[in-house]
Amino acid sequence: MTSDKKPNAMNVTLSRDELALVLSLLQVDTLPGLEANPLGELNASQAEMSAVVAARGLRARALARVEPTSGQLLLHVGVLGAVSACTGAEAALFAWHWHGDEPSPQRWYGYRRGQNYVVHQPLEDVLHRFTVLSAGTQLVEEALTVCNIESAGQRALVGELYLKGSDFARVRQLIATGATEEAQSVLAASAASPAVVAALLATLVAGPQISIVQLFTRTTTATPLQQDFTLLQNQYALWLMTPVAGDVERVHIQSITRADLYDLLVREMVK
Repeated sequence: MTSDKKPNAMNVTLSRDELALVLSLLQVDTLPGLEANPLGELNASQAEMSAVVAARGLRARALARVEPTSGQLLLHVGVLGAVSACTGAEAALFAWHWHGDEPSPQRWYGYRRGQNYVVHQPLEDVLHRFTVLSAGTQLVEEALTVCNIESAGQRALVGELYLKGSDFARVRQLIATGATEEAQSVLAASAASPAVVAALLATLVAGPQISIVQLFTRTTTATPLQQDFTLLQNQYALWLMTPVAGDVERVHIQSITRADLYDLLVREMVK
């Protein structure tokens, strides 16, 4: 048994080596957000030393102890519970959010296992924070906060449009080169209402914040059900872009509110 029964750790930060050690005790190879070791691949001797140092670090912070009789490393129940909730999750909510022109997004990973909700946030290549939440609605709120989604000023328009993914990419390229009128013509060809076309064009011209959200739900098959969302937003509008089922070339774009998105995610993540 690798669990030391002490009060739950509600918020804990682990080094990369400590997280790798916990995963090995759980017999799991990796976790989303755990990138390649910045020091490169370790040989057997280096990996063994890394595990020793990681165990000492956990013990120094009272997150693990050595059982005197067996010599087995016993993890704090809070650490074990938080990480195992991620590795054995029944549902997961991942978010990547780009701030301005930053090339790398902020990464956020949320998990549900039974009535347990855990957030994993890579702080750096070598630091990972795990937070145990009290409710699934709190997890969804955190995801929306990471994506910087605010309700003030945003309004939903009546309407939607369907567009080829290649056409949407072309629209963004045209806007980047200043060909706004041509971009508007491409959007108008979707047969959407002029109001929706104008509002979406205005959002794209203004340089929207972009977030990518993924939902995973465990099914009876080996492959979890995956849903992909792209969020485009400025201070006036929030757009949800999703692939069209059965048509890999087309996307569905609709204007929604923060409340709409919250309800959508709660339906999938909160049980």
